[in-house]
Amino acid sequence: MKLIKSPADKHEDMIATRKIASLQAVAAPGTAAVQTRLAKLKTASLQAWAKIDAVAALPLGDLLRLERGVLIDCGFKSVVVDRNRWQTRETVLARALPEERADYIDLLQTISAAHAAAREYGDAERLLTTILEVEEVNRSAWRDLAILHVNQRKLPEALTAFDRMNMIPAESWFEDPPVGDQEASRTRALESYIRVTVAINDNPALSAEQLLVLITPFMKADFDELDKAIWLEELKALMKARLPWQTIARFYSLMMAGDEQIQALQVVGPFSKKVTDYLENLADRDEVRDLAELAAIFPANDPSPAGAVATLYTYFQLRAAYQPNEAGKISAGQDALLKARAALKRLEKSKLGLPGSGKVLKQVLDELELKNEALKTLDELQAAVGQIKEGGVSRGLGQKIVKLAARIPASILAEDEAINVFYIELQAALFEAAAAVFRADKKLVGAVLFFSELSKAAAWQPLVAQLVETKLADPAIYRAVKEELVANREAYRRAAKKILNTHATMGALKKGALDFSGKDEDSLFFDFFLVHFCSLSVCHNLAEELFGLPLAPTSLASLWYSLLAENQPAGITISLLEKGADQPAGALAMKDLAYELATRGKLEDCSRVLARLERLGLSPELKINLLHTKVVGIGEVLKKVRRTPQWEREAARLLPQLTANFEEVESFMATMGKTKPWMIVDLESILQNCGYVFSLAHEFTLAERSYKLLLQIDPNNVNALLLGGYNYLKLGLAMRAGEIARVIAERTKGAVQAAYLIMSEAYRISFDKPRALESAEKVLAIEQGHLDFLFLQARLMIDANNLDGAKMTLAVFESVLTRGTLPALSVPKASGYIEILRGEIAFAEHKNEAGEAALRKAIELLSFDLDAEYWEIEARLALIDKLSYWANESDDEAVLERVSALATESLALFPFSPYLRTAATAPLLLSGRMVEAVAEIEWLFDNKYLSSETLANLLLIRRQAEGEAIERAQALLDKIKAVAATDDFTRGLVVKAAQIIVEKGLPPLEDENG
Repeated sequence: MKLIKSPADKHEDMIATRKIASLQAVAAPGTAAVQTRLAKLKTASLQAWAKIDAVAALPLGDLLRLERGVLIDCGFKSVVVDRNRWQTRETVLARALPEERADYIDLLQTISAAHAAAREYGDAERLLTTILEVEEVNRSAWRDLAILHVNQRKLPEALTAFDRMNMIPAESWFEDPPVGDQEASRTRALESYIRVTVAINDNPALSAEQLLVLITPFMKADFDELDKAIWLEELKALMKARLPWQTIARFYSLMMAGDEQIQALQVVGPFSKKVTDYLENLADRDEVRDLAELAAIFPANDPSPAGAVATLYTYFQLRAAYQPNEAGKISAGQDALLKARAALKRLEKSKLGLPGSGKVLKQVLDELELKNEALKTLDELQAAVGQIKEGGVSRGLGQKIVKLAARIPASILAEDEAINVFYIELQAALFEAAAAVFRADKKLVGAVLFFSELSKAAAWQPLVAQLVETKLADPAIYRAVKEELVANREAYRRAAKKILNTHATMGALKKGALDFSGKDEDSLFFDFFLVHFCSLSVCHNLAEELFGLPLAPTSLASLWYSLLAENQPAGITISLLEKGADQPAGALAMKDLAYELATRGKLEDCSRVLARLERLGLSPELKINLLHTKVVGIGEVLKKVRRTPQWEREAARLLPQLTANFEEVESFMATMGKTKPWMIVDLESILQNCGYVFSLAHEFTLAERSYKLLLQIDPNNVNALLLGGYNYLKLGLAMRAGEIARVIAERTKGAVQAAYLIMSEAYRISFDKPRALESAEKVLAIEQGHLDFLFLQARLMIDANNLDGAKMTLAVFESVLTRGTLPALSVPKASGYIEILRGEIAFAEHKNEAGEAALRKAIELLSFDLDAEYWEIEARLALIDKLSYWANESDDEAVLERVSALATESLALFPFSPYLRTAATAPLLLSGRMVEAVAEIEWLFDNKYLSSETLANLLLIRRQAEGEAIERAQALLDKIKAVAATDDFTRGLVVKAAQIIVEKGLPPLEDENG
């Protein structure tokens, strides 16, 4: 189903524009920086946030309105890039002052729309729910929620939301008065559409007449063209399999007014090939009488059945005249137009009369005349191919071709496949002819200028860039171009300036912000080559050798955005920007460049830029900003080398740096006073990244310090709480993980599902299965079909030997995954879940080979997702447990070797996991490695993870082993008994272990009686 665009979007954009304008108007004297930053927001896109944050302190309401305006200007992309900022806004809504609440709600509603546009429906719905909890009478929020439900095919919920919306007066929707009847009509149409859909879903046996009764009021609503296209697609999908073609024709004639009959019949075409074939046959045979009989299927209240027939006839005659001929070109357009005009006159004189849809017919003829002009243009382009082959490449010819190409409407190319194919063939022929001249070194500079003009058209740019960059890399060609440029230096300067002023893709260079006077034209010429030819090395040589001038500081920041957009080599970019680093624009560009390099994991280049900036002297704010960049860069490098041979070397090099950076932030937070809001965001991001990387490197003490510092800034920081919860689960600290889960569930609204999942896992690993299932079920109460819940539910069913129930749950899980809706899960993680369930079910059914294959696949899938490390440990744990049981029952040496290798590998990856150490004792015992088994058991005891089953294994070792193993086992038992003398819990373990020995049919030894 297509996304439904809110009809209020244009009105919302208008309000946002007015708010930004009003903010500019009331800016206090002395805050010129506000004006400057606002002027740059339109082009800076995702870099805009750094500029907002650098503005002198604004009132909170103005800041929120400004953020909302920038979010709209950035095309909503910032929601995906900068989640921390939006989550901060969301969490403080409930605490906002009454006078601030409206601005918070406006911003959150815009963020919700951005999530919806990105198909992140869960986030969008959560935000709308948060708004409605604070302001229940927000009509626009109810409407947005209804549309969100429609896009997720939750139609009953959508109707409920519309009912709530209709209880609120329309005047409270916008700050300005409502649009009026148009808004009401749109709303009625949307509701009616949903009611039709629900009715059809609930009663598939509805007759065509009953459908028409339902649909009629909906189609009488006031729609614009975009809305109508959406509804037509939806209704076609609903009725495609059920209505006979006569009813379809009747439906569309009822739906459309007289002037829109052609559009209706165009929709009928793909709806039923039988309809199209029948009507085309009548038109081809000039069967006016049959067309008149066809009019009988239209409703009796149609004011102009004759007009409908004439429209049909003329439309199909015109369409037939413009079919591709055998040569792949288009038939003679002018003749067809003359025939069409004659057909109209003939119809006007006939008894049928002039068609009632004259306006639409005129539109059809206008479109066909556009096609005719396009054909003439293509003929001229074909002539240009011959001109190029004769060596006529020049700037003038390039300009002519660009103008010719611009004369062909994009709509014609999109709608007419034959014209589009012919145009593409001509384009290829043109380019190849010019490239042949260029490669042969004929009229070389003329060819360069020809291509520079050609690159103004977006369709040519990739081809031009590839050809010229390759060609100018040749030293001989480069010298020839340079000599020609030197000889005509002034002329090319003027040409560069003119091209820069008119080039359609120079938005990134902020037209008008550059100084076009004097020597700066040299840099403009440089920029021209850079953007047109994408050959950075050539541009660099031209700038340095030809002119011997540094780049003008005024162009540095703008130039950097262009470099970044072209994904050019960072080293050359840095060498250029360093020349102007001590200028404000250059420093800003280098700061942004450093962050971009950090996010790409280019740490050495990033460090070089940061070192240059640090020599300028740093304010505390900029120091924290650059510290953030360092932390991001270290994190990106370590993420890339995870599970590779480079990990050990890079971790040894970078973790001390990260620790030093973290301790610097720790020290800063201990001494900082009042801090600007954007600085808090940087600090949170630094700590978030530190905690994430420390957790990745299994430095859990440092990770815990990071998450606790995050909670000092915001006790309700969801990311910090989740980080702590999953780290405690990895370490086997179930009670502490459960405590954090309860905090999340009580204090936050954005991660309630995650809270109950952590709580469920905490109960499960504490062997409290009823409470584990109870916690998991709370997830289902929040979101139907939640994959995490289904996974936990199925695992608990397998533990209870309810394999039929587990298989049914697995089938539901797979169907949700197949539909492509993955709330809060990545594809590798969800696929890993499925393989864990398949493996455990297979082992339960004694299909050991299939079970092993599935669990190994789960381990591989989960290892790709950095956030799924806990579940990878779970998959390894399950496989070690199942293979150990298999090896014990079958005495199969091959199985024992595989489980021993898996246990060794798992402990090397996750040495902190008490569960893996516990599971690893089994293959050690089975393979006779008693000393190693005792060492693992001793680690478990020393770290307070010893279970009665593992202690029973220690008792067996003492009975069955020899030599050093017996001595070490006895020494460990003595240590355990000494603790048991004063510790009730340890004493209970000893008693339970002795009972297990008896249950195995072995009489207890004298010192095993507790």
